[in-house]
Amino acid sequence: MALSAVLCLLVWSGESPAQVTPNTVDEYQAKATFLINFGKFIQWPSPGDTLVIGIVGHDPLGPRLDGAVKNLTINGRIVVTRRFGVHEDFTSSHILFVSHEEEKRSREILARARGLAILTVGETASFAREGGIVRLFVEHRRLRFQIDVKAAEEVGLKLHSGLLALAAR
Repeated sequence: MALSAVLCLLVWSGESPAQVTPNTVDEYQAKATFLINFGKFIQWPSPGDTLVIGIVGHDPLGPRLDGAVKNLTINGRIVVTRRFGVHEDFTSSHILFVSHEEEKRSREILARARGLAILTVGETASFAREGGIVRLFVEHRRLRFQIDVKAAEEVGLKLHSGLLALAAR
């Protein structure tokens, strides 16, 4: 994939990086954009016609994510969103977002996702320690992410090197 496509992860919207401020784009719009862009730089072990971005429990992304994926395809796959209750079966997801509101239940959610080819994405500081793959966080007014490469590899996800280069250490 082109380096320019990878660099798009740094931009929260269609604006130039110099124009992106917390006043321009809200944090959850940026997170919705990151979730979508993660799908461009990951290869799942089993191909399919759809790419499912799931939200488990509390949903702060709502219409931001739904609007962003409307009529969207990534690598030939139709992107759809699905919402799941904390105790529902979310195994049809390719990317699963767990908001900070689910912090008390994130360990349980991640235990149910363990061993499945699902890119788990969360917001809490403990998310990676509990077995999550990607942690989104704000640092110096910029949205950043950390990736647990070992956890991704263990479930069969192949991460593009450009994505790894952009991850916070």
